[in-house]
Amino acid sequence: VGTTVLQEDPCITNLSCLWGFFNGSTYDYSCGGHPEQPAFPFENERGQFLENAIWSPWIDWTHDKDGTPVPSTASLAYFEFDVYADLPLENLVGYVWNIRSKADGCPTTWKNDGFFHGGPDYPEWRIRWTGRLEVTQLLPPDATEVQLGITAMDLCPPFCHFFGESDCHSHGPLFDNVRLIRIDTPGPVWEARGLSLVIRHYQPFQDNFAETSDYTRPGTGEFTASGKVRVDIGWDIIDNSILAILNGDSLVVNVTEPNVGLDRDVSGGPAAYIHVRDLPGKSGADLSGGPNWPYVPSESGGGWTAVQMDSVPLTFYPEDQFCVDLNDNLYEPGDTISYYLSARDANGRVTYWTNLAGTTTDEAAVRAFPMEMTCLPANALGGGTDILLVDAHDGGGVQPYFDYDFGLLGITPDRFDVNRDGSNTGLGSSVKDVVQQLIPYYKKIIWSSGSLSRGTIGDGAFGSVIDHKSDDFGLLHTFLDQHAEDCGVYFTGNGLASEWYSVLSSTSSWLFRTTFMDFSVVSDDHRAVGEPVSPLVVGQPGSIFDRAGGPDMLIAYGGCPVISSFDVLAPSGTSALEMAYSNNAAHGAVLSQQTVNSASATAGVILSGFSYGFIRDDQPQDPYDRVVHLQSILVWLGNELAFPTGTTAGPTLENSLAQNYPNPFNPTTKIRYSIKENGRVSLRIYNVAGQLVRTLADEVRTAGVNDVTWDGRDDTGAPAASGIYFYRLVTKGFTQTRKIAVLK
Repeated sequence: VGTTVLQEDPCITNLSCLWGFFNGSTYDYSCGGHPEQPAFPFENERGQFLENAIWSPWIDWTHDKDGTPVPSTASLAYFEFDVYADLPLENLVGYVWNIRSKADGCPTTWKNDGFFHGGPDYPEWRIRWTGRLEVTQLLPPDATEVQLGITAMDLCPPFCHFFGESDCHSHGPLFDNVRLIRIDTPGPVWEARGLSLVIRHYQPFQDNFAETSDYTRPGTGEFTASGKVRVDIGWDIIDNSILAILNGDSLVVNVTEPNVGLDRDVSGGPAAYIHVRDLPGKSGADLSGGPNWPYVPSESGGGWTAVQMDSVPLTFYPEDQFCVDLNDNLYEPGDTISYYLSARDANGRVTYWTNLAGTTTDEAAVRAFPMEMTCLPANALGGGTDILLVDAHDGGGVQPYFDYDFGLLGITPDRFDVNRDGSNTGLGSSVKDVVQQLIPYYKKIIWSSGSLSRGTIGDGAFGSVIDHKSDDFGLLHTFLDQHAEDCGVYFTGNGLASEWYSVLSSTSSWLFRTTFMDFSVVSDDHRAVGEPVSPLVVGQPGSIFDRAGGPDMLIAYGGCPVISSFDVLAPSGTSALEMAYSNNAAHGAVLSQQTVNSASATAGVILSGFSYGFIRDDQPQDPYDRVVHLQSILVWLGNELAFPTGTTAGPTLENSLAQNYPNPFNPTTKIRYSIKENGRVSLRIYNVAGQLVRTLADEVRTAGVNDVTWDGRDDTGAPAASGIYFYRLVTKGFTQTRKIAVLK
């Protein structure tokens, strides 16, 4: 019963029955701080380890739960469940999911994604209720009945002494709300089997820097900002046993239509396309990366060029994997390559996809929210910024906070997105020459790893604890050590410091720590030292966050939807304590260090034990604590910024539309926009089908900054359903659209 099971997540209350796999256990979870909770049993006296499964009844696959026949076009299947996986790596408790069907009345073998979950494979999957698995390809087309299974197991036999000792057992994974659903798709399905996403290994085109003035081969020539930018994906195609890195060249996607198949293009190839936004002098046939990917005039138009994708040879699923490449000798620093995908099935139905809009039949939606690749340097070329924001957890949810707050400060930094699970690629693999490609354009680098607990930053030594071939620490050391002007780096992430500190064998990470940021880690979980889930963080006396009216204070929010673990830090050497959890100087939250580099300039480093995206106000105020925190750090690192006295204060007015905050939201959200001259303004909310939901503004406004609140209701006053919407600002000579999410 839910009331007798450990509940740590304030977002969700599960008071009904759960499946916990520890009924009758004589062990408790005292080692995890909860002696009141039974734990997953240990090995018994006969040397046996627990492996316990729960199976569902057989489920009718041809009719829904109400007995209505399922249409043949319902070609997408999901195995959904909520799992509360408090499964630290060292505990070595994990689970697997399974699904099978009947053939001629007999059960087939169980199928799954081939992974243990929790434990060794996903140590960051801790204390969360989540789970959605696409299982379409695991079921035969003629299946009549389906059965689900969930198995919890002790992972000590295969993994003890490699990933942990299993001395402390968790209370086991908790499961709730298990269900199997089928979706009637509108055409081609942009999904892959198992836990994969549409783009293989989560890899779209990777932000990149200019290499040569006349691109011929990767890794040759001069690395200057006057050259061309190679269009690569963020995936290392060299074996992991070799430390060299070579990014893959062609984007590979998964799209299928299980019932009628994809249509054929007039050329005879698959009717699957990439659409790339036209730039001056960059459109049409010039965009193609070779003869395998022809320019398709019939699919182009409206400012977008279509290039046909090609089937991927020699793959396990050749019928639904397609690849495409763009011209590597075309794009230049400052270009933004915007693109979306489309496919047509044999019945003529077309679907579109981007990672923001998802699968849709509305081409306007994907054009409003395309995927992007930035050719760097960009804004820094004309002196528009000296800040490079490295989003090491692209898609992890921190970027909108930075976008909004930088907008309030009148700054537009360059951004390098590290694709999630980038197989050892990162900034250190894209930048070939720090002195030529970074130092002339940037004075400050912000490294944001969000909620990642591993892979936060590369140390150039695959096989180490960090396990990342991209030598990001070596790059940052060169950046700080050889910069002729005052410069700095701001590190922010829940687990960045603890992962960094755990590396003892990596030369580059050790050298950076002993030279530019000397620190130790008290704990990788603030709760383990007695801090609350969401501690108050207080600026220390004499710190950069100590002001005449009192120290800065903020909340490091550790709650929904995942209970976060923040690093607790201690200064050493010449580093200094800047902020502390609960104003306890023994529980460091933010550290700083200034060092005179080899060029006699001052190099400053800020290290935070929590992610920037988890900063919340300790009390209602304007400006937000997050903005004040960012402004204080940038000033300490050398920016000349006035202290923000209110979010309505800002720089010289420009037409702009900020990301709404909060997002997702419930029940209200604020949308900020500015117009540089008097004129008529239209601000409207649309659903994913392009239908008008709410008009927030349609009137003449004077130049300035404006805040508009949306209460989540349509023009009739009815509440809008949960889901994705778009808000569009139209004013004189300016139109911009952003994505907004309603969460009920």
